[in-house]
Amino acid sequence: MSKKSRLNKKNNKKKIYTKNIWLLSWISFFTDISSELIFPILPIYLQSLGITSVTIGAIDSFANLFAGFLKYISGAITDKTKNQIAFVRFGYTISAISKPLLVFFQHPLMIWILRSIDRAGKGIRTTPRDALLTLESKPENRGQVFGFHRSMDSLGATIGPIIAV
Repeated sequence: MSKKSRLNKKNNKKKIYTKNIWLLSWISFFTDISSELIFPILPIYLQSLGITSVTIGAIDSFANLFAGFLKYISGAITDKTKNQIAFVRFGYTISAISKPLLVFFQHPLMIWILRSIDRAGKGIRTTPRDALLTLESKPENRGQVFGFHRSMDSLGATIGPIIAV
């Protein structure tokens, strides 16, 4: 194998994880830490405010339904506009802003709105983020890229509750 072939092979290995793949993976890592710090203890906090289990379940169910609907909408829009980055930024931003605001409100309606905004952020960012990961990866490395991203996400989801405890 010539020196040039070895260099090209080495450069191709380096390119599996681009800067954007690393960035998206680290952002997912830290976002999951923050989510898992808050959401396992949120029902306990809400019950201390006198909110019933049924209401807590309804708040969370609606928020997740809303997120699922927004995944479809944001995916359709980004397919047309090809502007995934704007949706990813907006989705992560509104999630990051809405989580800390939960401690300032005690009314179930406000908590429902903030929880829905947080999950809306997830719905807005998920499909465009996956599209970005697809665009940033080569077909032969796509599984590895998504596996790496998912492992960073899962690691954050593991560390968050440990910190909360």
